[in-house]
Amino acid sequence: MLVAPDREGSAVGELFLDDGESINSQNLHTKIVFEVSEGVLFSTAVTNNYKAASENVFTKITILGIVQKITQVTVNNQLTSDFIYDAELNNLVVNLSCSITEPLVLHWFY
Repeated sequence: MLVAPDREGSAVGELFLDDGESINSQNLHTKIVFEVSEGVLFSTAVTNNYKAASENVFTKITILGIVQKITQVTVNNQLTSDFIYDAELNNLVVNLSCSITEPLVLHWFY
C-alpha cells in the first residue's frame, strides 16, 4: 500500500472489495477505512461480510513525505525492526504480514 499524506501529515482512504463478478444481491462486500494522522496509520474494516477479503494481506506499506529520520516503528503496539527509512526519497517502508481485514495501527517515531 502506498500512503501519500498531505502537508500536515494526514491522509484518508477507503478500499472496497467484493468478488467483482456477481450482481451481489446479498450485498456481500468488505469496506476498509484508512486514516493517517500525526505519525499513525489506522486501518479498520467497517463492513466485513465478504469472507474472501481476509485472504488478502498487507506485505509492505510505503509512506511518502517523511522528512525526519524514523527511529522506531510499531505494528499493533509491537516493536518491529523490519522497516527502512530513506532520507533521500523521504519515505518509510514497513514490511509486515497481516490480513487487511484485521485492525491495524502502524506508528512511527522520530
